[in-house]
Amino acid sequence: MNKVKKSLDAAAGDVFNDKEELKQRVLYGGRKPKRRNPFPIVASAIVLAAIVLITFNVLQNGSTSTNGSTYKIDETLYDLMLQSERLDQGDSDELRYRVFQSILEIDSVIDYAASQGYKEDREEIDTIINEQQQSFFNDFTEEQLKSVKKAQMDNFGYSYDQYFKVILTYTQRHTNVMNWLQRNKPNDETTQRQILDAFQKEHQQVITAFTEKKSIPYLTGKFRTQTLDGVVASADQGQVLLVLGLEPKDYEGLSTDEIIDLAYESAWFNFSESFDDIQPDMHIEVTFDPLSYAITQRERPTRFHDIIKWNEYEK
Repeated sequence: MNKVKKSLDAAAGDVFNDKEELKQRVLYGGRKPKRRNPFPIVASAIVLAAIVLITFNVLQNGSTSTNGSTYKIDETLYDLMLQSERLDQGDSDELRYRVFQSILEIDSVIDYAASQGYKEDREEIDTIINEQQQSFFNDFTEEQLKSVKKAQMDNFGYSYDQYFKVILTYTQRHTNVMNWLQRNKPNDETTQRQILDAFQKEHQQVITAFTEKKSIPYLTGKFRTQTLDGVVASADQGQVLLVLGLEPKDYEGLSTDEIIDLAYESAWFNFSESFDDIQPDMHIEVTFDPLSYAITQRERPTRFHDIIKWNEYEK
């Protein structure tokens, strides 16, 4: 979830930290170049989650669905997300699956926090968002406002009103729940995978009914694992740091933090067994569960706990 938060914070930052850049980007249809990411499964969830609106209001709203479950999937939200992502990626079975999974991942965390005692203050969140929306539009002339609103719809497929009411509202909701989880950490390192699997099992009939209605394929087996190859920059007591874009000569004499800053991408892996054969400066390929990071983790880079296999290769 720390990856999701980073993406959401970045989306909010486009509006409030660099408004002039946003104006130019929307007016002229420009898009920021996307950096290659070695975690496509996680990355897709992050990007898609930036336009997620959670409709999981337990009991308070009295929403019901299949088999008595109080979980309801917002069909309008799903359609909006799919429309937005199609602008860059086109339509595909994989995209529909990724969009839906991103909703389930975020919903599962909200549900998990609620089960631990978290109570959301929606009135406070709405007040914050309304103030930010008013502040944003105050600096536009009437002509500029008309232009950016039209360009926003043409270029990105959703309006500024949807941005504030959906994206930024969810950003604040996510920030609040993650802050609460940081203050009320579970005794064990509960992972996103554990939370998601339990959530899907509990609401299986609701989820199945929605996937059938929207023709979303079952691709869990395909995306359950991810493979990453790179150089072992550190290996100590089962903790392995894998970096991309560097060779051993590039980080000689540097601290771990300096190596992470220098690397193109990096990840920590917790190996519970078969660790003794992994040595610093080796080139290895690791197969792992991309959702096996602790739900309360905030350190960078991400630390993955479920390692399926690894092997050394020649550079």
